[in-house]
Parts: sequence; structure tokens; C-alpha cells
Amino acid sequence: MKPQTRASSGAARSGAVRALGVALGLALTLGACTGDDGGGEPGDPGETGAGPASEPLATTARLGELSGRVSAPRRRLVLRQVVRVVDGWLDAAYVAGDYPRSGFGDAWPGFSADARVQARRDAGLTSNARIGEQVESVTATRRRVVVDVLSVDGRPVGATARIDVRLRLDGEIARTDQVRGRLLLTPSAKGWAKGWTVFGYDLSRGPAVPGKSKADGAGKGKDGKNGKNGKNGKNGKAGKKGGRG
Repeated sequence: MKPQTRASSGAARSGAVRALGVALGLALTLGACTGDDGGGEPGDPGETGAGPASEPLATTARLGELSGRVSAPRRRLVLRQVVRVVDGWLDAAYVAGDYPRSGFGDAWPGFSADARVQARRDAGLTSNARIGEQVESVTATRRRVVVDVLSVDGRPVGATARIDVRLRLDGEIARTDQVRGRLLLTPSAKGWAKGWTVFGYDLSRGPAVPGKSKADGAGKGKDGKNGKNGKNGKNGKAGKKGGRG
């Protein structure tokens, strides 16, 4: 059986973003309130979003924990924007394109420059780069996302996308992998309504376990849940390894 791999990255554009990561983790852990759209984990009953069997699987997405007050239209917009970033990465890194192949240079759209550097180092986890030449096709059999949102004075300032994805690999390598964990996002330079950027992640990848669907963030570390913001939110390591800011 293929062993599970895990990695964390806390790549950030500035100290302000790192502080945002700490605040987001603490706020969502200690003081989150659940919105009208419901909380829970990827895989809860009642989710919709999968297309017909003959079509590529659509992402099932919903809002999770909401910290701070934000209007329903704004949180729905954040959900759409964040899922757009997650889908762009999932398609570029795992599902889209022809196989076998070795080219994965564009596998991390929507990632900050620092996060992209770390993701390349973890390419076997954050993409199919390590196995692309041994695979003939990749099919997503599960794409589930729950988006937690941190807001200040009615304005979204941070988000965590909790993902649970299953990938059926066919070819020389034939198995089903599960990618689980979290992407940490901050509003883009144009503002939260225009887009979001991944500045860190905490992910694991390994053989899919039947019935295991929750993605509450692998590799939480101690007291810190935001990639490089390890112990008590300081700039240390979380999970197996962390990126440098």
C-alpha cells in the first residue's frame, strides 16, 4: 500500500498575511458561528453538485464556519470566488490535461509566489507531477469543499477551504488516491470581491479509505492551524514540514 504523504506551507506575502492566518485559525477554532448555509465537513448528507456520470464531476461546495458578521450575499460571493480558485488548482494539478505527461509547470494557478514555490517542492502531493508519466487517465470521483470565512466589520478578510478529493488513477499506476486538508486564502490585491489567493496549505495524500470523507485539516500541529504558524501561532513548523515566509 502506498504510504500517506503530508505537507504544510505557510508561504505569505507579508507579516500582515501571517497575522491574518493566526487570527483566522484562532477565530474559527474558538469563536466561530455557523451561518444559514450550514457548517459541517465535506461529505455531510444533503450536498449536491455532481453532474451526470458521463460528465466530469462537479465540485460540491458550501459554506462552513463563519467568524464575524457578514451579509448573506457577501458570503455567497466569497464561496463562489474561493471555489473558483480551488477548482482551478484541482483541474490544473490533477484532473485536466492529457495523460501520460510530465509537464506540470502550471499546476498551481491562484497560489501566491511563495506558496507556488513550496507547492513545487511538494509536487508529489500538490499535483500529479511524480506519477504523470505512469498514468493514462485521472478521474475525480469526489470533489468536496467547505469554505470557512473570517470577516471584520462586515468585510471578508480571510478564508479556509477544507477539501476532500478522490482521484481514480488508471494505467501503470492503478489506484484511488485521497487528497485532504486545507488551503488558506487571502483576498487578492483587487479586493475580496474580485478574487482570492492561496498563501498556504496543510494537505495529505494517500490511499483512499472507504467511508472516510471528513476533511478537517490534516496535520494540525499544536495550537496553530495555519501552515507555518505552528506552535501557538509562532513562525514554526506545523504538520510534517512548513514553508519559509
